[in-house]
Amino acid sequence: MDSVRGSQGFTFRECSPRSELIRADLVERNRQVAPASLTSEAARQEALAFCDTALRDLDSLREARYPPDLSILFPRTPEEQELYRALLVRSADNDTAREIKKEYRALLNDIKKDAALARKLVSRLGPGTHTLSNGDVVVISRDRSGNVRVRTTRADGSSQEVSYNESSPQDVRIRERSADGQTTVTERRGQTVSRTEGRVETSYSLDDQGRPVRERRGPGYDDFAKTTVNKDGSTDTRELVYYQDEVEDGEDAGVYEDTHEPARRPHRYRDAGAGKAIEELRRRNPEEITPEMLARLIQDATQDFDGQAAGREYQDLKDFVAEFSDRLTPEARQVWEVYEKYVQSAQAKGQTGIEYSEHQKMLQEMGEVSESEYQDESAARAIEDLERKNPRRIDERHLVDLILRATVDADNQSAGAEYEDLKKFVTENWAKLTPEAKEKWQVYERFVYDARSQGQTGLTGLEFLRMMGELFG
Repeated sequence: MDSVRGSQGFTFRECSPRSELIRADLVERNRQVAPASLTSEAARQEALAFCDTALRDLDSLREARYPPDLSILFPRTPEEQELYRALLVRSADNDTAREIKKEYRALLNDIKKDAALARKLVSRLGPGTHTLSNGDVVVISRDRSGNVRVRTTRADGSSQEVSYNESSPQDVRIRERSADGQTTVTERRGQTVSRTEGRVETSYSLDDQGRPVRERRGPGYDDFAKTTVNKDGSTDTRELVYYQDEVEDGEDAGVYEDTHEPARRPHRYRDAGAGKAIEELRRRNPEEITPEMLARLIQDATQDFDGQAAGREYQDLKDFVAEFSDRLTPEARQVWEVYEKYVQSAQAKGQTGIEYSEHQKMLQEMGEVSESEYQDESAARAIEDLERKNPRRIDERHLVDLILRATVDADNQSAGAEYEDLKKFVTENWAKLTPEAKEKWQVYERFVYDARSQGQTGLTGLEFLRMMGELFG
């Protein structure tokens, strides 16, 4: 989704660009759009009321039709909002802090996804034993106290059991048993989530100051470590060394080693534009840097006309690539080699910039390195996921889900590169689209054309919200 920020308006929460979160901060964005376009206080309040009503309407639609995706887009409770704010990756977070936030967020989303599917099975099937077309056998039970249990046994012998109470369905216990007999238990209670595998239990929570905490216990009785992520991005770890034999009553028998890992030092960039582009990718903190990511980074860092694509911008990018060299895929390294070739050519001429015609050739050559036939990373991933499913017919839900996943990031391309990629896929698969799916595509195109008529490559927050309302309606 496209990022829109302003200096006025209300802030609901801080926006995260990480597509692994898929969290579009529509409330903040729309509340910033309204004051910029409306003059009177009454008109501004009316626009904000519309945004709030639309969000509530979408929230009610979400529960019935798109729980795995939109429960992340629209967290319902202040507790949920606080939790996701705490898990945003900051530029000052050290490696341990980033690791903990990533693990916490991934486990939380896995639990929410499994719980949403279990609730859907309960609402669709009801209590009893049910055999599904994929060979799964689902047994659902509910007692008078509202305790629900959904047990799914798969054809390969693995099973999953989801338990929750209807009064607090977000608090859930999930027991997974693999075909070879290995058992994993995950659980959520409020903001605390945990995973137990064998004799090792790992839990994640927020402390009373709202800081993420990871605790690990096992496999031995004296194996324990607790790490706290501080607000400044540093971490404090307390690890149990051994237990004392004799202690006073009420005294902790453990002897610990305390370590402090400082926050990352702020990066000093030679070029503001390059620094902004690099920090955007740092916040996303990808596990690997693909050729598309690196090509987009180089393009964003060098697209201004300050004549530094082979000077200060190159030096900043070179430092970043050296720091994250272990994350670059082989194809990404080829993209970097293309850039360096053009930089060296410019420097040989005594230039600190790359001429426009050469810059365009460079971008084209970078694009040829990637095996992907698509321009936008998030759109490519969404399309490739749908292609792997290979549905015989692409129905309304398939298409709406595709549009959502392709445009939900913050690169301002929902009417640009993302649209072009989606249009290519839809054109090639037009015969597979159901009539309802074709209608949804026309809705998306109408909003794209409106944005393009104003010279925009993305939708404003307000327009994106209106489009979502029509797509999900």
